[in-house]
Amino acid sequence: MQKNEGYGWLSKVNKKSLLSPGHLTILHGIRKDRRRKQIRKTQSTTNFKRKRLTIKSKKLKDNQRESVKEGDTYGGEIEVQEHIDTETIPSKMKFEGEESVVVFDLETTGLSRKSDITQLAAFDGTTVFNEYVSPREVISPKASEITGLTFDFSCDQMYHHGKPVKSRDIQIVLLEFIDFISKKKKPILFGHNIASFDIPILMNKLRQHSLLSEFMLHIYGCIDTIKLARRKFKTKDIGNHKQQTLVTKLLGVEYDAHNACADVTSLFQLLEHFEYSEKDVFPFNSALLTDSYIPLIRASRITKLTARRLAHSGLCLKHLQLAFNRDSENGLKSILLEHGFNAKTVTSFTKYFTCTEE
Repeated sequence: MQKNEGYGWLSKVNKKSLLSPGHLTILHGIRKDRRRKQIRKTQSTTNFKRKRLTIKSKKLKDNQRESVKEGDTYGGEIEVQEHIDTETIPSKMKFEGEESVVVFDLETTGLSRKSDITQLAAFDGTTVFNEYVSPREVISPKASEITGLTFDFSCDQMYHHGKPVKSRDIQIVLLEFIDFISKKKKPILFGHNIASFDIPILMNKLRQHSLLSEFMLHIYGCIDTIKLARRKFKTKDIGNHKQQTLVTKLLGVEYDAHNACADVTSLFQLLEHFEYSEKDVFPFNSALLTDSYIPLIRASRITKLTARRLAHSGLCLKHLQLAFNRDSENGLKSILLEHGFNAKTVTSFTKYFTCTEE
């Protein structure tokens, strides 16, 4: 009642019951409702929201710092359990012709993976998703030079090459991006150099706003087009594998590079010049899956390259432990061989899990 009717609910109930509302009760309700209205008005301001997000970001960093002190295995396993179904071992990826292509791109305040997002764009061949994002940190001069984006914190206004553009809160943009993705059937995210830049930044923001699990429900996989370009075109033939160079060489056009909206539409056209298969698809959270193998890497049981290959197959350490628990070495062999790993890898994990049990 208090949430729906306000603090004056008791007076209203008394009045409806033909009882005296009580003078002090009425005054108390009026004062409390006035205070609640003032708080809500303050909470709706941009400065308050930015301050709240800054505090949340600081809390996340503090938690990460404590997690580091506790140890990598602890932190990594918690992340995997939170965002991965560790009770169902994933099968090898197979295209069935129902997959949707969604190209996406980010612009940021800097080159760090902890940078804020300033623009998020995506294109599915028909619909363009394009949103500018109000950053919480200053856009670096280098980033402004590249993207043309600046932000005036005094008036909460973003500019693109000096012209004002509407920017929104990161949480709202992320929610709308999830809504955009969720309408596609088995969407595969394509992007240029996304594995090392765009995905880590986007994942970091999704985690900060407790949206990573929701996002993961709608993503079928990811493909990095820079790997496709490197496989098909030699550097001596094309100069370099930057997207702007590829668009100029293959499409014969110039475009507004480092504008996320222009980047996604031009990259979508480039896909016709690339060849890709199930082997090129990797999970959005492959970095978290890779982290689960840190104990084996440190113990020299497997290499970092093998850990990354396992993660790109969608397998985390918990999945392999589950296979071993169900059917010992034969369980591991059936899973690892299906995903293209050799007997040596099976032996390494068998020895590790056997030693762990002992």
